[in-house]
Amino acid sequence: NMAYMSRLGLWGSGTPFRDFSDFHGILGREGLAGMEMINMDMKALGLYSARSLSWHETKFETMVLPLTPAHRQIYDAASDYFLWLGRKLVYLANLEGRKPRVGMLRGLSL
Repeated sequence: NMAYMSRLGLWGSGTPFRDFSDFHGILGREGLAGMEMINMDMKALGLYSARSLSWHETKFETMVLPLTPAHRQIYDAASDYFLWLGRKLVYLANLEGRKPRVGMLRGLSL
């Protein structure tokens, strides 16, 4: 039900999704969790308003958790991988004549 919403900029040039079909295919696999993620992203960008996604009275707590050497090694490996992946996505975007965007990795979290 979103194909007509192309002006929102969720797919197409400069986004992680080539076209609506690509966007729909990924969200179709992710189901409700994927739609919630898109809704939160749209709301944060000011593209969507929904009472059920309000941040009103939401509380966050910062916690410091010590990492074991094994946890730190896993975290560092994951960070290195996402850095490598981000560089590859920028390279591919340039190869296809697209403008790389800061949010290019956002689609991976769907």
